[in-house]
Amino acid sequence: MTEAIRSSRLWALTRLSPTRFLFPHRMTLSADGVATSKVRFLLLPWVCTDEHAAFGRLSSVVHDKGVVWDTVIVETSGGSNNLDIRGVAKGAARAFVAAVQERLNAT
Repeated sequence: MTEAIRSSRLWALTRLSPTRFLFPHRMTLSADGVATSKVRFLLLPWVCTDEHAAFGRLSSVVHDKGVVWDTVIVETSGGSNNLDIRGVAKGAARAFVAAVQERLNAT
């Protein structure tokens, strides 16, 4: 089971971010954990930040609801970085948070 969400391209246009428009941020829920992928520079798309957190390191998931778009933050334990993605469509964010919560409750 792999579920993924990405930030909205329309959200990137409102932020005047051509990098996020062409390469939207992605967050993926897989069998072993949660991963994010963020391209940092438009002209060098291979320069990106990929982060992964195994389910043993996840502590909670935060669904920050906005007026139009939502933010999903996966909090980790042990001092590592929290994984976040901004500008996600409401339905996709709601489904992703429910899937992560289900997985956290199962472990």
